[in-house]
Amino acid sequence: FYERYLSEPHSQRFIDLCTVAKISVFLLDEAQHGHYLHCRSPYAFADCSMHELVHQLSQEANGLTMDRGLDAPGCPRNAQAFELFLSAYFRRQVDKIF
Repeated sequence: FYERYLSEPHSQRFIDLCTVAKISVFLLDEAQHGHYLHCRSPYAFADCSMHELVHQLSQEANGLTMDRGLDAPGCPRNAQAFELFLSAYFRRQVDKIF
């Protein structure tokens, strides 16, 4: 009950972790379907001390940093997770790389 209704969902925790680490994630759960987690961090760098991390998170909580997420026209503010539908051509290109 607590996790489902009162706590932050696991998916949001993962996005927050990736954001603090400044890591974007490209996940494919089907041949032509997946998700992209942009995880843009408003911090200058991710490799810092715990003191610096707490300071950066405090600045973000007080609205003193830029927003998280994509900075693109028409994109919802603070959007960090996107559903992807890939063309067959795009998937072949991905397979060549990985």
